Amino acid sequence: MIRNTRIPLADGLGETGTKPVLDPEIRFNGVEDDSHETFWLPATLKEILDIEYVQKDDDGFVFSCTKTAYKPYDTVVTACLTILKNSLGKDIKVESDGEVRDFNEGLELAQQYCHVELDHPLQEMEPKQLELNSVRYVKEK
Repeated sequence: MIRNTRIPLADGLGETGTKPVLDPEIRFNGVEDDSHETFWLPATLKEILDIEYVQKDDDGFVFSCTKTAYKPYDTVVTACLTILKNSLGKDIKVESDGEVRDFNEGLELAQQYCHVELDHPLQEMEPKQLELNSVRYVKEK
């Protein structure tokens, strides 16, 4: 999906002429002015836990966040999060500081790629959480 999208993507720094990193981790951004923060999915949870400033919530989920400022690559980020949520279920929390509808294009892209109907990744969130949070979590096992 990342390799074949029509949305311009670059490496984590968003530099022109670079490509997203897809093995062993996933790391990408928009390109130049359409970049913001890097989307990073490490190959293992240990890579996150090795970060000195890692934050965990009361349920044991590790905090990670990608702010996209609604730039075009946001659709690919939300598609990745949709696939992750549908694959990992309760082992991942996907939350947003935006609106539920902000994930609709990503959900559509993910469904086109997976060729199946997927659940909306934000369906478990409380309405107030949508206003307060911009976090994505992975649960430590």
